[in-house]
Amino acid sequence: MTALLDSEDTLAMIREYAASRDWYIFIAARDGMPVLTDIETRHYHGAASADFALIILPLPGFPVVAAARKSRMTPAELAAILEMPVADMGTRDVIALARGPEDEAVALASLVVARAMDGL
Repeated sequence: MTALLDSEDTLAMIREYAASRDWYIFIAARDGMPVLTDIETRHYHGAASADFALIILPLPGFPVVAAARKSRMTPAELAAILEMPVADMGTRDVIALARGPEDEAVALASLVVARAMDGL
């Protein structure tokens, strides 16, 4: 989906994904984009692309929030992509992909996601 959202629409969209508990929510900046590209290519290509959304936030570093429907990717598949033990996945719904200088952009995006999820 392609759309230009204002801040309230962005918060509402993130809140809708998070409230359903049917979506993984990813927060990333430039360093995390290869992981998101890998996830989208493996599990959300073609007709499945309707189950993957990418929101570019107008913040320094242009971080993104991505939503990926859980039914298309098991926790074990996600753990393999993230190179972590599946047991560490638990019931995570929100995953921040950050390292190094991109951490600030991801931290800012995390505040947006936290605001959207407030009260859930």
